[in-house]
Amino acid sequence: MKPFSRFIGLVLGVCVLATALCACNSAAGVQTSGNTQTSSSTTASGVVTATGAYPLLDPGYTDRDQDASYDEATATKITLQNTTASVSGNGGSVQGSVITISSAGTYIVSGTLDNGQILINVPKTDKVQLVLDNASITCLSSAPIYIQQADKVFLTLAENSQNTVTDTENYQFAEGEDEPSAAIFAKDDLTINGTGALVVNASYNNGIQGKDDLTITGGNITVTAPNNAIKGKDSVAIMDGTFTLTADGDGIQASNAEDTSKGWVSIQGGTFTITAQNDGIQAETNLQITGGSFAITTGGGSQNASTTTSGEQNTGWGNWGRMNMGQNPQTTENADDTPSAKGLKATTAIAVTAGTFTIDSSDDSIHSNGNVTLQGGSYTLLSGDDGIHADAALVVEDGAIDIQKSYEGLEGLSVTINGGNISAVSTDDCINSAGGDGSSINGRPGQNSFAQNGDVFIRITGGTLVLDAGGDSLDSNAGLYVDGGLILISGTTNTGDSTLDFDGESVITGGVVLAAGPSQMAQNFGSTSTQVSVGIYYSSTQQAGTLATLVDAQGNVVAAFAPSKQYTHLIISSPDLQQGQTYSLYTGGQIELDENNYASQGTLSGGTKLCDITISSASMSVSDSGEETTGLGGFGGQMGGGRGQMGGGMAPGGDGQMAAPPDNTGNTTPPQMPDETTQPEQNAAAGQQTAQ
Repeated sequence: MKPFSRFIGLVLGVCVLATALCACNSAAGVQTSGNTQTSSSTTASGVVTATGAYPLLDPGYTDRDQDASYDEATATKITLQNTTASVSGNGGSVQGSVITISSAGTYIVSGTLDNGQILINVPKTDKVQLVLDNASITCLSSAPIYIQQADKVFLTLAENSQNTVTDTENYQFAEGEDEPSAAIFAKDDLTINGTGALVVNASYNNGIQGKDDLTITGGNITVTAPNNAIKGKDSVAIMDGTFTLTADGDGIQASNAEDTSKGWVSIQGGTFTITAQNDGIQAETNLQITGGSFAITTGGGSQNASTTTSGEQNTGWGNWGRMNMGQNPQTTENADDTPSAKGLKATTAIAVTAGTFTIDSSDDSIHSNGNVTLQGGSYTLLSGDDGIHADAALVVEDGAIDIQKSYEGLEGLSVTINGGNISAVSTDDCINSAGGDGSSINGRPGQNSFAQNGDVFIRITGGTLVLDAGGDSLDSNAGLYVDGGLILISGTTNTGDSTLDFDGESVITGGVVLAAGPSQMAQNFGSTSTQVSVGIYYSSTQQAGTLATLVDAQGNVVAAFAPSKQYTHLIISSPDLQQGQTYSLYTGGQIELDENNYASQGTLSGGTKLCDITISSASMSVSDSGEETTGLGGFGGQMGGGRGQMGGGMAPGGDGQMAAPPDNTGNTTPPQMPDETTQPEQNAAAGQQTAQ
């Protein structure tokens, strides 16, 4: 949804994505910034564009990271004895209740320590394996396990063992010191492996924290923390394990913002139950997930979307995008210092190739300040803001995406959908490019806005999309392109919005589109389309569930659809529609429909024939009596013929003023857009000006 004054003055310049990831130093090729690889190309105008950019992270798992075995016969044994401990073997010493490990080796810890610490301080070149075998360690003044110095420590959870680490909120530091700051704290690299169980009860700050690389390859790990449950500065790499994380901060976090090759999170597998007041999983640079099962709740869930961070009541859920008097809805989020409650979050890029995700978030369910690329996975998302948001390019290659609740469903500077099964329910736009929707005003974290430059478009080449919007269903602040796929829209009942809303050209070359909604602001695909699209204006409201069917002259069903909401306008586009041919439009009746209330073949029984429609052009509008029309039903309804026929809203000019659409990799040459005179309009349903 946008204000009715159109933002055609987009400056399509240097791609935000290119500057976010790395600088281009070649005309075409592969660029690498640390662990991030981005394929790019340069247009004739010298503009760098993204071509499916995503992080290619090698977590660098070593054999020893994955090998939890140890030689008990040669290992040093540490037996905890409530207020002290005994050491059998070399490398360990006890002073009071502090056990110090001072040389490389394997150490097996068992027993209970009521108030003490295991301190690892070995030469910087030494590796230590610390095996917890039914150990319970409590420290009332510092970190129960403190890795002060080592090359690397392997914290092994012995098979069938139950281990507990507990601190308190009363840490004591030497003057000028503020570390350690977690119940398990490592200044150097830390790997957790094994199959045993570990419970971390943190009361001071973080649960498990590594200041370099933190790697986990197994274990049954439960963490409760007043800040972050699991935190690595340079990286967090998780191969496997079972995780139950409860945090007043983030569930999992990598925090290095100074080095673009660091600050990443990579998850290859595991089972995760994360309840966080802030973000579920947060990477300062790249977040990559290639497998695993995730149940994530953030900020108390989507039910808390109507409250501010301080707990004050907003004007109502789903109204974040409405303009409040005296407030600017376009304030940009600073990811470094602004709390947020997103499910998956990254500053540079998010890439997911597989996994099962159930996310209930008070903020965006999936959010990147750069790109989001989904190449697979199964997603059930309930969001108090956007379901999936990218400040730069949002690309869906495959996957099953079910956005059951959102303010806006999928949003990016550009949105490309090449495949997958997508279902989205939104109170505003289902799919939005460069909308800057102004969500999260009144102090909510994660307010989304876009720089008005770069490549802006929605492009759909494949997949199945089932959209249920409270605002616009497909809303592009520049071009809208459909080259394939199946798109079924039960659009808004708000007469100030439409199923298609675009500020540039709108072109369909393939696929099937059935889009039902109001007629007042209806737009259709443009005259430069190579596939026929028909916009039908009904003389009376069709109630929710009313079947609309188009059949050819032989009585074969071309398309049948029963929208889930009432409608007065219906767009039908199919490769089966041919110019010069006549088709019949029916309302009501019965036909075998699929789970999306759609059929592309079958036999219609019953129903009422409304009219015959003879296809005279690639983009045409007709009434339900079959007569061609420029539109019915008020302002905007007369603009249904695409940009060349005023289909771009207020936009004068023809389709030829726009450059060719981008291909399915996102490449495009920035078009030269004509100036437009914007005109404020009234939202007939809300009776108020709306924010973009």
